[in-house]
Amino acid sequence: MFLLAILISLALEKLVPALDGLRSLQWFHRYADDLRRKLLPADNRRGTLTVLLTVLPPVLVVGLIQYLLDMQLWLFSFALSLAVLVYALGPHNMNRQVSAWLEARAQNDEERAQTILREFLPFPVPASEQARTDVVIDMIFVLTHERVLAVFFWFVLLGPMGAILYRLVSELVSTPPENANEDYWLTATRLHMLLAWLPAHLSALSFAVMGSFMHALQVWRETSLRDMSRVPVVCHQYVIRTGRAALQLDQVDGNQAIEEALGLCSRSLIAWVTILALLTLSGLVL
Repeated sequence: MFLLAILISLALEKLVPALDGLRSLQWFHRYADDLRRKLLPADNRRGTLTVLLTVLPPVLVVGLIQYLLDMQLWLFSFALSLAVLVYALGPHNMNRQVSAWLEARAQNDEERAQTILREFLPFPVPASEQARTDVVIDMIFVLTHERVLAVFFWFVLLGPMGAILYRLVSELVSTPPENANEDYWLTATRLHMLLAWLPAHLSALSFAVMGSFMHALQVWRETSLRDMSRVPVVCHQYVIRTGRAALQLDQVDGNQAIEEALGLCSRSLIAWVTILALLTLSGLVL
């Protein structure tokens, strides 16, 4: 079931661009903001409680519906799993975003290119052209891990509950909220660490295997994910440095570097699906 859902979700990602307009997470941001305004100002120690109340209710609702459907309606249960997985792969298709940015840049449409980058990047757009190229390459590795590989990992492990859990936690730490205290932010990043640690290692391993293994292995040995207070930075730098080392991107630049990064991520995804297919055939995964 997991393999079939993943294959269908990848096909829909490629063939149905309209999905991007249906996967908005604004409802989650509004919900998280409301909880922070209600719970955090009164007591600075409520950060952990607020994070749990933000993430757990949507996840438990998905789990409850899944449980009820599993008892009687298998087909509807599969449809729910597929719908949640497709939603968790959003909110946007990274390949289409990068392709649209490259097209706008080739046409010297600076305004459209800037608009795409502002939507693509979780931080301000760099001023120089080379800096923009570098951050796009970095985000290709990060988003392949955050939006795809880690989501698939938790989907296989916990079903739709796992997919939506990772998507919401990843969204929670993607941009530091304005009205959150240190306790809240530390809890959110530690939760992200617990969920991202193993998928980050597997993502890095797949980059290494699909690229220059020896160069990537050296980076893998030198990079640590132990500092839990700096999780988003460390975790993202981990997959970025491994991906760059696997491609030896210091020897190429511009559009070629972007195309090679996209190619490496595509090959890594194929490797993940192939391994899952083998596990399914062996009966280790349903």
